[in-house]
Amino acid sequence: PHSDIVDIDRFAFETALVELASNVIQHAAAGTGITCVLSIHADDHELSARISDTGTAGAVTLSGPVLPEDLAESGRGLALIQMLVDSVHFERVGDLNVWTISRARHPLP
Repeated sequence: PHSDIVDIDRFAFETALVELASNVIQHAAAGTGITCVLSIHADDHELSARISDTGTAGAVTLSGPVLPEDLAESGRGLALIQMLVDSVHFERVGDLNVWTISRARHPLP
């Protein structure tokens, strides 16, 4: 366990991870249910996570964080994730959707 993670890194990474998992469950399941596998890694320099799921293939475009109109009811999740971490990657590998996120760690004050 890494109890030495700066609060802002922990908060940003956890928020991005919860948002990503939420999006996977909401959008990839298509009402049929899915299986997800989550792995998280922390070392002295970076926090990273990988989520793979058996959901339908998504048409995902990662072109940078773009927020929807102010009154839009959805569409903020991916932009929020991209603002909170340094790297977001999506690929379809066989029958799986695979997401990876990472955030560089700040040194302790």
